[in-house]
Amino acid sequence: MRKDINRFLEKRKYDIFTAALKLADRFGLKGITTKKLADEIGFGEGALYKHIKSKSEIFGMILDISEKLLDDEFKRIKIQKLEPEKSLREWFKFAVDYLNDFPGIYRILFTDELYVENEILFIKFKKIIEELRNEFAGIIKKGMEEGEFRKDLNPEITAIRYLGIIHTAFTLWNVFERRKSSFGEVSLPILDEFFMTITERR
Repeated sequence: MRKDINRFLEKRKYDIFTAALKLADRFGLKGITTKKLADEIGFGEGALYKHIKSKSEIFGMILDISEKLLDDEFKRIKIQKLEPEKSLREWFKFAVDYLNDFPGIYRILFTDELYVENEILFIKFKKIIEELRNEFAGIIKKGMEEGEFRKDLNPEITAIRYLGIIHTAFTLWNVFERRKSSFGEVSLPILDEFFMTITERR
């Protein structure tokens, strides 16, 4: 995952990206200050401003990188022409790996406070979520047409339920499990339970 992000960012911006996510994971959104960022990276605040102008720019960069990684993953999955359930499982593995490597991404992307303060970031985040819902709804609809998923499903609502597994699994991993095991180990049973509710059992 880290090498994938390196494709989109020069070294200093990659350092800022990873430092912001580490701080978010340890201290939450308010813990991301320019002083802490500079200390985490290892240079002065003045040098930091040569690469970024504000915290909003950092959050925008994180959203942009996340969107590019998502686009790449959907292209990779489409090329393989997988069955619908396998497609959803592949994307879920990608999301789990991303959050396992950078758990701070969750605290940034899903913090309402960020979007209350910045309408532009909210619009960008909403666009990403809508694109995800539409992609997943299309996969679910295909599964319904092919008899893999139940025909009485609502594809859009089922897609939102699928997205919600990430929230549920992260809470279980972070709060209940206190990260004692890997995110993948915690989330897989929840994903399996989801498929039991939507799959046509023969």
